[in-house]
Amino acid sequence: MNEENSEPTNSYLSNIPVEILLHICSFLDARTIICTLSLVCKRFHEIVSDENIWRSRIAKKCRGSVYPAIPENADVNFRNACIELEEEFDLWSHYETKTRSISLADVHYAAVDAVLLLKEGSLCVSGARDRSLVVWRLPPRDEEGPPSSATKAAAHEGWIWQLVSPGEEALYSASWDHTVKLWDLGPSLVNVSTFRVKCSVLSVACCAGGQVAAGTYTGHVHLFDPRAGCRETRVYRSHAGAALALAGLGHLVVSAGEDGTVAVFDQRAGRVHRRGIALGCPPGLETPVNAYPLSLSLSEHYLYVGDSKGYLHLINPSKGSFEFVKVFDVGHTNGLTGIHHGAGSLITSSVDGSVRMFAPTDAPKPVSVYSPNHGEFTSLSYQNKTLALANTNCSIDVLQQCSS
Repeated sequence: MNEENSEPTNSYLSNIPVEILLHICSFLDARTIICTLSLVCKRFHEIVSDENIWRSRIAKKCRGSVYPAIPENADVNFRNACIELEEEFDLWSHYETKTRSISLADVHYAAVDAVLLLKEGSLCVSGARDRSLVVWRLPPRDEEGPPSSATKAAAHEGWIWQLVSPGEEALYSASWDHTVKLWDLGPSLVNVSTFRVKCSVLSVACCAGGQVAAGTYTGHVHLFDPRAGCRETRVYRSHAGAALALAGLGHLVVSAGEDGTVAVFDQRAGRVHRRGIALGCPPGLETPVNAYPLSLSLSEHYLYVGDSKGYLHLINPSKGSFEFVKVFDVGHTNGLTGIHHGAGSLITSSVDGSVRMFAPTDAPKPVSVYSPNHGEFTSLSYQNKTLALANTNCSIDVLQQCSS
């Protein structure tokens, strides 16, 4: 062809019918389409920017289930949600080949009840019934080799039950010894502050204004402000039984109790905003089972509650309503001890020794099951496609995405 009569290459691209382009896109992953294909020309960018394309793509991926799980809360960037959903679905549906298993063992000598991932999943902290805290440095994804560990023996005088972090350089630990301790995560764990109550602390959460909440065996929740010393700033009773789980969202503190209910405390108003939010009746049953909540996962638009029978409950926290939405049978046969939810995945761990991965839809769409048959899972932590699972067999299972 004569060079003078040739047309620019992108003119052919500009003339591709939309239907043909979308068919081509169906063979590509969402990240490639959004981050690469949309930059080819202005027309491609305009087509790819249409939110309806991503809504439709998500609907096909979640065929038979509704996304998001609470449609009226759909303050969703569907382009980004599609990337997360596809990547999480791909990772966990092929976790045997797309993750590597790392066993953090031979340090704790009692059941591990608490685990927390920090620093983009490169650091794992565990707390156990041997009263010790262990900081594990995981190997980079592109490197082989065992993790290194540093142990803080006798970090508490009782079982360590839960961990939470106010930032990347610190963490709180809650214990049966009636204390919550603040630790500096520098070169070694250093106890910065110790907050004391009059009974065992079973749950802990970070709250607005830098405060920390401690849930106790008596059903009380104590609020502390590290900037104001080690004395509590407020205490209230949220449950008739033990406060087994806590979560903070802005000025609200959500607690789950052994009395079978969920309660919400408003820090700004200084009072209980909602009390006695009951768990729902599982599908196929006419009356609620005798279950109580064990675990919480809270965000602006979703509150997931796992109960002692293995059911998963969905509550709508938007605008402070905290109205019960639905309960799901997600396949667990015993207590649901840990929950993670995000735009791309929903992950649950259980006393039955299994971890289940879902798409975060209504109803949760099953993706895969991890069941190594070596103990009961007591809690989980998920960050940057790294999953850490505390176990009663004195170890932590880590599933870390392989380097691409």
